[in-house]
Amino acid sequence: MNSPAFQFYPADYLADAKVQALSIEGEGCYFRLLCYCWREGFIPSNRVAIARLCKGYDGPGLDEAIAMFVRGEKRGQFIHRRLNKERKRQEEHSKLMKESGFRGAIKRWKLDSQAIKRLMASDSSSSSSSILNPPTPFLKGGRKFKSKRIGANSDPRYREAYEKRKAKGGAS
Repeated sequence: MNSPAFQFYPADYLADAKVQALSIEGEGCYFRLLCYCWREGFIPSNRVAIARLCKGYDGPGLDEAIAMFVRGEKRGQFIHRRLNKERKRQEEHSKLMKESGFRGAIKRWKLDSQAIKRLMASDSSSSSSSILNPPTPFLKGGRKFKSKRIGANSDPRYREAYEKRKAKGGAS
């Protein structure tokens, strides 16, 4: 999952002694690096590359900001522990919400739970009909991604469940 946002807790940020010790330049670099680290999962360990991420700033505040990160498992990467913890929480929450949605679909549409379990196990997001799920690529930051629309038209599992319910006379 590539979440576009992370939780920011101003009280925690302002109360953190390490943040308070940063110079104003260091704090600016730190925040830019946090944002980049969230988007990419890491920041490079190369100082020149890090300076580029901070709009070319290569002053003393940059060293302060870099010190807030730790070496990642992969060579050439720095990570931020709190961001990784937040990412894991978001992924777990997303998984719970997805499972809850499928349980709700089963309950609402009184579907065969084995069929839903098979669909969940395959976790396929492809559609057999381009009319029901037209491709919608966009360019964002040089990357190609698809719209994350939710509903009967976005996921063949929902469409299939809807069609079953409609055939029984329960869908409007």
